[in-house]
Amino acid sequence: MRYKTISIDVVKIEDEGFHLLIKGSINDLPAIFIIDTGASRTVLDTNQLSKYNITEDLIPNEMLSTGVGESNLDSFLIKQVDIRLRRFVLATKEVTLISLKHVNDAYKRLGLPKVAGIIGSDLLIRHQAIIDFNQAKLKLKP
Repeated sequence: MRYKTISIDVVKIEDEGFHLLIKGSINDLPAIFIIDTGASRTVLDTNQLSKYNITEDLIPNEMLSTGVGESNLDSFLIKQVDIRLRRFVLATKEVTLISLKHVNDAYKRLGLPKVAGIIGSDLLIRHQAIIDFNQAKLKLKP
């Protein structure tokens, strides 16, 4: 199977850091995601569930979830959600939900757009991701 190539935004964060942002959708509604190779799981923001028509009953997640700047985040699981990066459909079996308020508060202070979720290494590995920083491209296999 051939790779699908998707444009990403390499965004400078303050003086020396960078974040990778990608446009996509959740349940056919526009969304922006952070690509985070250090995140073990893909997560969506619990504060934006109604915006993306996520009405499925949330399953409490017993695993400990932690994030940069936050510790011991309450997390939940959902089984049914359609996540796409541009037109590429991600193979989601279940997705973790946590509050990304701390991320979006920081992004607001930096003048960056609100993010709906984080694409983690679970999906990046499943789709054999290749990130080309020079060309600002993400390559994924279906």
